[in-house]
Amino acid sequence: MIRVHERQLDEVGRTLALEQFEDEMVVHLRSFVPRHAHVIGEEWLRRSIRFGIVRAAEHGVSNPGLLRFYVELIFMFGSRFDEDPLLPWAGKILRDPGLSDEVSRIERLYQATREYLEATDRLGKSLAIPILRSLKQLSIDKISPAAHDFEQRVLDALVSADPKRCAYLGEPPLRDLARRAHEVAVQHRLAADPGAALVAGLMFFVGHGFAEDPTFPWIDATLHHPSIKDPSSRALRLRRWAELYVEKALQHFERQGHVVV
Repeated sequence: MIRVHERQLDEVGRTLALEQFEDEMVVHLRSFVPRHAHVIGEEWLRRSIRFGIVRAAEHGVSNPGLLRFYVELIFMFGSRFDEDPLLPWAGKILRDPGLSDEVSRIERLYQATREYLEATDRLGKSLAIPILRSLKQLSIDKISPAAHDFEQRVLDALVSADPKRCAYLGEPPLRDLARRAHEVAVQHRLAADPGAALVAGLMFFVGHGFAEDPTFPWIDATLHHPSIKDPSSRALRLRRWAELYVEKALQHFERQGHVVV
């Protein structure tokens, strides 16, 4: 007789529950981020959901109801929002030893998210439109990292594109982002000019883990495309893909009746 231990039954039950959760999240994300879900397709939606499940587990979060909010945050703030220097409150809450259970952590994270969205004038609004509008307005093409005022020019471009968020964040973390951008560009084999300024924009709007973010698979695909050998070509291709994504997404929202200026 085959004996199935209680532990094995628990593991099977959890696997089935996660599979059901994944299926339900695919449906939910198609209404939560419709254009983005359409662009990346079901395979990458599922990869993003699985990534979220793993990341949430690292913070002791496994309840499906709580997992749903965690995955939503991945699509709002980037897949590694929990370690993003521009969102320090998120990681602090998730790693707070004083919040001993997952319900307390996610409830506090939800409250902090609302406070952040309110402070940056995004509460109750679609995040996609202001982010896409800001990306469209971001002017970084002619910002060379060799310029003595590179940090200031990146800062000025970000403030011009998204003044409320920059005011909330303050100058120090934005200057730190500009300093890190050159290093990250080199790490991903992008020509410093225009790669460093482009990286600064992606870190600001997509998230500091933009290069491996499953919710933006075209970034990873461009950075590791075997036919692109030259760092300058890689940077220009990445910029072109970013522009194309923004343009197509804005067209989608215009067709849906949203006002995009």
